[in-house]
Amino acid sequence: MPQTSPVRVRVALTGTVVGAVLVALGVIAPAVEAAPPSSYGVSGVDTSHYNHETTGSRWETAIEWNRVAVSNSFAFLKATQGVSSKDDWFARDYAATARTSLLRAPYHFFHPRTTADGAAQARHFVATARAAGYRGDRGAVGGVHGPGTVANVKAFQEAAGLRADGVVGTQTWAALLSRG
Repeated sequence: MPQTSPVRVRVALTGTVVGAVLVALGVIAPAVEAAPPSSYGVSGVDTSHYNHETTGSRWETAIEWNRVAVSNSFAFLKATQGVSSKDDWFARDYAATARTSLLRAPYHFFHPRTTADGAAQARHFVATARAAGYRGDRGAVGGVHGPGTVANVKAFQEAAGLRADGVVGTQTWAALLSRG
């Protein structure tokens, strides 16, 4: 039977004891299961042309975004894939979500077979998203802004006990999201 080195045993025991102490002190946490989605304070959808009903061999039915907005806060919309594919519904869905309360943003499906030119995929995505009206700032993600937007933001900030400057910064976003 091979002998175990006393040094190895001491190191292993020390590591185990240190780990247990760190868990007990709350410095590190033991592995736990994720909370079920039903417990999340915010919910949203991720869509592409596959989420549109088909009639025959094509995806032809529009999503009823007003119905989606009743029980969701955001929508991620597939814009592109690889260096040339554009989602057939992206521009229409992006425009339609602007008429709802949903926060919205496009996404790119990275195509691993064309990894030699990730920059080309990024350029394709940015061009497609911009063509649909996306500008990459929170204002665009937040949807439609009209003349009353700043006044409404200030009113919300006052009600939430924040500095009422009309700018949706980190604290305002946190307050908005905490209200579900």
